[in-house]
Amino acid sequence: MQHNLVAKILSRVKKELAASSNGQILSKIKGEGFDFAELVPYRVGMDARKIYWNSLAKGGDLQLKTFYEEREVNVAVAALLSGSQRFGEPIQKYEKVLESAAMIAFDAVRSGNPFQGIGMCETEDIVTAPAKSPHAVEKYVTALAKIDPLHTQIDPGRVTEKLFKVLRKKSLLVLVSDFLEPYDLRKISRKHEVVAMIVRDRFEREPRALDDTTFHDPETGAEREFWFDAKTAQAYKAAYRKHDKKLLNHFMKCGIASYYLYTDKTLLSALMI
Repeated sequence: MQHNLVAKILSRVKKELAASSNGQILSKIKGEGFDFAELVPYRVGMDARKIYWNSLAKGGDLQLKTFYEEREVNVAVAALLSGSQRFGEPIQKYEKVLESAAMIAFDAVRSGNPFQGIGMCETEDIVTAPAKSPHAVEKYVTALAKIDPLHTQIDPGRVTEKLFKVLRKKSLLVLVSDFLEPYDLRKISRKHEVVAMIVRDRFEREPRALDDTTFHDPETGAEREFWFDAKTAQAYKAAYRKHDKKLLNHFMKCGIASYYLYTDKTLLSALMI
């Protein structure tokens, strides 16, 4: 079962990457550059989008921001796993998390950057050494797929402390999770360039009435039967939006770029929005 899941994920990822341009994922995430270099005098013909307008406001000459765009980037991919991800269609969020982590890692390698793979769950952690080999990516995905997050919960505080300790070099840190827990990423975002891939299912965003339904909690294993009517669905939707508003405000304050990735969409299609 685990072998079949890995083979399916790797096949999808390689097929999608083969159809995309080189470095498309990381270039989209990184934007114009990873590290600011210096301000230089503006000259005719330079990229006007990089003009540092504050220099004019201070009465100085027109200047341009330059970046270390060609510099090797340390890419860290962290899949944060919990029982809530054992839900979704056409595939579960858990599988989409693994697929996205694999795609970002493969894209880092083919762009000539070292990647470090991280997986965290209540029952087990994975930390790989930085590597530039596609084989290392496959080993990382295989290790992730051995972790079954069903009936587990994740401790956001432990996650951030662990990441702060294991990532010694400044990195482009891509966190992949459903982020249904309240994370505090202020400390880690001061040290690294952080991007959050928020993996969700459409039903979570737009729940529909199911009437008399038995719900199985994928984190605790508890079962509960109740009437999930239109009113209940609307109450859930309101709570969901309140949670995400708080989450996105936190990301914005920390300077963290974030993208929603649904179980019925590919990573590349999510980044194109």
